[in-house]
Amino acid sequence: MSNQYAVDKGIAVKKESGRKYPWAMMGVGDSFFVPAGDSAADRYLRSSIYNSGRSSLLTRGLDRSDGYNVVVRKTEENGTVGLRAWLVGPPKG
Repeated sequence: MSNQYAVDKGIAVKKESGRKYPWAMMGVGDSFFVPAGDSAADRYLRSSIYNSGRSSLLTRGLDRSDGYNVVVRKTEENGTVGLRAWLVGPPKG
């Protein structure tokens, strides 16, 4: 059986440049927009945004049982189709 992939040695792991989404800078009610379309990759993007937001909430010690959540909706803004993600908190009152 032949190996179709070359094995490389001594290549350093590229460091990530930081968080992809701004969850750490957001408060309840804040949101951000990510341009996206209707492809399978863009449907994956929605899941990626939601999961990263939920992870951020858990890192801060906030949970859905306390009324915190992440909401991601498809929207069009200034002629660009995309996803807007909100950090939502417990209802007031």
